[in-house]
Amino acid sequence: MEVKIQSNSVFSSATYRVGRVLVDPGDLSGLFEGVDAVLLTHGHFDHIYGINEVVSRNPDVRIYTNEYGARMLQDIKLNMSKYHEPELRLEHPENVVVIKEGDTIREDGMEIRVYETPGHNPSCVTYALGELLFTGDSYVIENERFAADGRQEYDFVKTVANLPHSDKRAAAESERRIRELAEGRRILPGHRL
Repeated sequence: MEVKIQSNSVFSSATYRVGRVLVDPGDLSGLFEGVDAVLLTHGHFDHIYGINEVVSRNPDVRIYTNEYGARMLQDIKLNMSKYHEPELRLEHPENVVVIKEGDTIREDGMEIRVYETPGHNPSCVTYALGELLFTGDSYVIENERFAADGRQEYDFVKTVANLPHSDKRAAAESERRIRELAEGRRILPGHRL
């Protein structure tokens, strides 16, 4: 499964594209064209700041997030864009599809499993798509490398859990859970360090 990876200008956040599915839209790029669905790993501004441009280019795009994430898309304090430029609200909230733990998203012939992984923020969701695991800020890695047998190796970066609405206990539990989910999968985190 081919995945396109883009490192963004805001906090080195990452945008990914698989088929017609985009994960965490950041800097404007060719990745925004012909998108049917957007998966949001969470609602902080550095992972959503390209969302209005994606909708502008793809008016029928479906935006997947959990209930708390849907709130964040409309609240500049919750998504933290109030403290950065520019302030951000989703211009078309009718495009949002609220998901929850255990859901399966079907897009572009793919099945994407939904795992809520709070701690960094209540909106955090991890998505499993075949051998790919999109973890957002629930599990960030650095120094990615591949062993001779093709297995991914990396150094884990402690999850940031000292922001408003963070929960250190939930973050530790989500880290443990993601390590289990990652068995046999490639981790694609919310930042490319």
